[in-house]
Amino acid sequence: MPGKRRTKSDEENLFNQELGRRIETLRKKSGMTTAEVADAIGIWNSTLYFIEIGRTRCSLFLLIKFAKLFRVPVESLIWLTTI
Repeated sequence: MPGKRRTKSDEENLFNQELGRRIETLRKKSGMTTAEVADAIGIWNSTLYFIEIGRTRCSLFLLIKFAKLFRVPVESLIWLTTI
């Protein structure tokens, strides 16, 4: 019997988890706290926490804000390039 086929939600969950890890890595490399990053991009600290653990989707608008804040291309956040 073949392996379990991934559903869209499985793939989306994996995407959100990897995106969160990348944002957390960039935040830590920049020396910023979650509160500082959340304040800089205009979201609640709890929202940033849920993004970093992959439990909340990140809009394109927020991806652009993260990229500008950390001075990286948006593509690096969605792992088309390395960070």
